[in-house]
Amino acid sequence: MHFTNIASAIQIKLIAPEPTSDGLDLLFRNGRTHNAWQDRPVDTALLKQAWDLTVLAPTSANCEPMRITFVTTDKARARLRVQTHSNGRSGT
Repeated sequence: MHFTNIASAIQIKLIAPEPTSDGLDLLFRNGRTHNAWQDRPVDTALLKQAWDLTVLAPTSANCEPMRITFVTTDKARARLRVQTHSNGRSGT
């Protein structure tokens, strides 16, 4: 038997439940870019949890082109500030 594409050869089953309307609101309808910051540290465990979720997101051909640097010291923040301001990214 010959199939023109893999999708016609297999049946795809969802392993997750359908998203709820509240979930769709949170992610898409009401989601906004966060641009207000608090002057307090973020717990390393929370950064790791965010990273662990991020790597599960779909990417183009699983190439994961995203690069993240967790800036956790005053010295590192100062270096980042100089770099981003010199590139015209003062809101970073």
